[in-house]
Amino acid sequence: GLYVPTPAIDALVQALSTNQVPAAWAALAPHHSLPIGPAAGHRGGGSLPLGQWAKDTAARFAFFRSWASSVHPPATFRLSFFDNPMRLLVATLQEHACQREVPLDLVHFRHKIHTSDVPPVAPQAGILVA
Repeated sequence: GLYVPTPAIDALVQALSTNQVPAAWAALAPHHSLPIGPAAGHRGGGSLPLGQWAKDTAARFAFFRSWASSVHPPATFRLSFFDNPMRLLVATLQEHACQREVPLDLVHFRHKIHTSDVPPVAPQAGILVA
């Protein structure tokens, strides 16, 4: 068949052939296209390799699909799954204040860093983030 290349198709083919996330795909899931570097265990800068981006995106969709089909919130929230994690945290504070009928200004987070390999139990009130 006849193939008429366009700039969009050329960019897609170039990205896929170099194991990069195509810009059009990254625009739909920007949280996984952030620069990474040696501190994150990767060599050099750039975005996630295509395989890791696809794996992370599939895990993100599975998390939200599971949450949407359940009447209970997840036991643990991975902040990296959210495009804007601050919205989750603010919503958690708002729900806590509303349930206890206290002003939102008086509600704040308490945190504890878990260093054990044993997963912590979800709190009675609030959320557990990973």
